[in-house]
Amino acid sequence: IILNVSDLWPLAAIELNALKSGSFSHKVSLFFERYIYSKATLILGQSNEIIAHIKIISPKKECYLYRNFPDHLDTEINILSNENEPIKLFYAGLLGVAQGVFELCQKIELENLNIELHIFGDGAEKFKIENFIKNSKSKIYFHGMIDRSLLLEKIKQYDIAIVPLTKRIFGSVPSKIFEYGSLGFPILYFGGGEGETIVHENNLGWVAEVGNFDSLNAVLKDISKLKKTELNQMKKAISTCAF
Repeated sequence: IILNVSDLWPLAAIELNALKSGSFSHKVSLFFERYIYSKATLILGQSNEIIAHIKIISPKKECYLYRNFPDHLDTEINILSNENEPIKLFYAGLLGVAQGVFELCQKIELENLNIELHIFGDGAEKFKIENFIKNSKSKIYFHGMIDRSLLLEKIKQYDIAIVPLTKRIFGSVPSKIFEYGSLGFPILYFGGGEGETIVHENNLGWVAEVGNFDSLNAVLKDISKLKKTELNQMKKAISTCAF
């Protein structure tokens, strides 16, 4: 039995306040977590923090780090930026509680910046995001859920991918980091933890302190000063790093 662990449960549920610590459900979940780990022949974890957590529970268990690298050889795209357009920031994915895209829309400050935010996806916060955009004059655009092949075609015209989390979740490394890195997109990471380290150490873009919108807006001010030629150079360097 080979077990792949992408996120730590029930720990992530506790950190997201979806499960009460010490509750009956929590105790049952902890039992199943230990039971499943004990029955696995070996375990693959998608972050070093996941491996460290498993080793605490099952010290002798054979574990390997297994990053979620995508293969885009068949869908490689040219993402050179247009100098005459604003810098286009985009989010594509689940619009759920953990991502906090609705709060991002409320607190991001784009009014005096040469930046737009484009959102793709579906989830629990979809209608709140749509209503907020309809009732505000912010430079935020919602495109809904579209097919993956169409999305890859659509984001050719964009410049920077934003990867947010509402809070630092132990063990979590969003696969979007590797997804966008392989496509050559600079990343604005707003999630803390091991993902932050990966973006920083590999020069994949920018890091803002998780949950700190003052930090995020300060980074956006710096980004807005960039020329498209500078962004194009970043894209080429990131693409080379990913491959």
